[in-house]
Amino acid sequence: MREQTMQRAILFILILLTTAALQAQPDAEDAIRRLKNGALIMRLPAYAQKIAALEEIIATNNDQSAVRRSKKLLAKTQKEAREENLRIIRSFRKFYNFSTVYFTYDTSITKLRSGDYLGIFLNDDLSPAPQISLPNGNFLLVHIGYTDPATTQRSEALILTDLSLTQIAAPFPSAIRYNAQSVMLGLNKESTRQKQIKSLNTRLTRFYNGIESRK
Repeated sequence: MREQTMQRAILFILILLTTAALQAQPDAEDAIRRLKNGALIMRLPAYAQKIAALEEIIATNNDQSAVRRSKKLLAKTQKEAREENLRIIRSFRKFYNFSTVYFTYDTSITKLRSGDYLGIFLNDDLSPAPQISLPNGNFLLVHIGYTDPATTQRSEALILTDLSLTQIAAPFPSAIRYNAQSVMLGLNKESTRQKQIKSLNTRLTRFYNGIESRK
């Protein structure tokens, strides 16, 4: 009897947690209107943990060969990060016009959540843009992440979320996959990233127009 009571209690708690999680998901129609009337903030990868780990090795390791390897890897990481982030910005500027878009590093999430936007945004050359501020509190976030992160079927994608990093609920187009196979087959990274962001713009526009047509 006690075991059955415990099982029912656990089931009840799970139902409550599931219901709360579903209620916390952003509404798709509200999210698309918020985005259209506000802004998309692209959180560019800063690779902060990797860079900090390499800098720690360089500063503290007595093995000079390890230091040299770390310096070489640090320079490579910083160069590749800069190239990729500039590629993302160029693609957004060329193919995204659904809403205003701003750029910041993924390390700025704490400031975004606190409403302290001063100094977190970037110019198109990745230099700080202290003159940029949000005109209102309507915005969604987008970052490079993975679909189905707990499975082997995951793939890199642009993931759209709210400020709590909760992915926007379906039917919102909240995950736009990056076709890494295209790169392996010879299509350059610039073209592949452009196709991804062009797809993002097209799918957001189609979803918004479908909602507005039902009014």
